[in-house]
Amino acid sequence: MTLSIRQEKVLLFIQSEIVRTGHAPTLEAIASHCGISSKGRIHSVITELVALGYVRREVGRTRGLSVLRPIAADRFEEAARAACSALQCAPSPDNIARAGAAIRSALIEGAV
Repeated sequence: MTLSIRQEKVLLFIQSEIVRTGHAPTLEAIASHCGISSKGRIHSVITELVALGYVRREVGRTRGLSVLRPIAADRFEEAARAACSALQCAPSPDNIARAGAAIRSALIEGAV
């Protein structure tokens, strides 16, 4: 099953924060970053990610989330190839890598 854009944004943000800081972000940070105003909605999205097997809750721990199935870096290759084609740039490995990184970054930063 594919993730919704909201689920993907939340998962990417959790992933990036764990890599960047060594621990999962707070629910407030996730909500703020992903543009979600309701704490209940964040709980719902995380519950969905748990049910789909992408995230695990670690009971009794502050920021107790861990990523079980991270979104792979090559996940964005198809979108990156399409972006190169739309921008009429050569689909070289460098251009595809840059476009993929830009797409991933836009999702993480909430621009999408």
